[in-house]
Amino acid sequence: MIIKEHYVVSSRTDIGLLRQYNEDSLYVCGLDLNISSLGLLVGVADGMGGHNGGDVASQLAVRTLGTYYEGENGVNDTPTLLEKLIRVVEEANRAIYSVSSENEGLCGMGTTLTSVCLRGDEALIAHVGDSRAYLFRDGVLTQLTEDHSLVAQAVREGILTPEQAARHPQRNIITRALGTKDTVEVDSLVIKIQKGDLLLLSSDGLHGFVEDPEITDILARAAECLDDVTDDLIKGALEKGGPDNVTVVLARIAE
Repeated sequence: MIIKEHYVVSSRTDIGLLRQYNEDSLYVCGLDLNISSLGLLVGVADGMGGHNGGDVASQLAVRTLGTYYEGENGVNDTPTLLEKLIRVVEEANRAIYSVSSENEGLCGMGTTLTSVCLRGDEALIAHVGDSRAYLFRDGVLTQLTEDHSLVAQAVREGILTPEQAARHPQRNIITRALGTKDTVEVDSLVIKIQKGDLLLLSSDGLHGFVEDPEITDILARAAECLDDVTDDLIKGALEKGGPDNVTVVLARIAE
């Protein structure tokens, strides 16, 4: 657990019980650097394409995400910090696509990327794929991002119910990812945050198996040690059989 000024952050990734490799990656930066004007940046990436594919894609995604902090005083061509974050995600897409195109063994690799920058009283979010960002406030869990997946699209179109989608055999098929094409559409939004808020980022190894009410119950204990809450979320996924890699980042706005 890391405590710095206005934020308390805890993160963990686990290979799960059935996978041979962990294709998830996470990113936490801004707590130990003198870059407070750009805020705290966290991210979760869930790679696809098998070992030597998913690993590389998710690592490239979070490594590129770190370039958000480069040239803090020199990058003036973007009108807002949100636009800068979107451009960094787009650059991650280009980097992954380029490596994939130049290496036969990595052809077709890709990754999700959900990133959140906390700055002042705002959370800036840039997102591609079916990893998620949640807000937990006053005991209520709200999903902030929209899944780019086949079943999520079917739910939005009224073809499937959320209950049907949760059991659907194609629930892991995503419709948008970084690295699979030379360009990508990035979802973005800005929300107001306040003291006591808790931001949760997760790969689908968590929310694909642990339902929102159970996540809510675990987060309700966040007033305790945040590392324990992170461990309980991972444990909850493993107790469901833990077939997938599972990654969690928690960031609490300090009272």
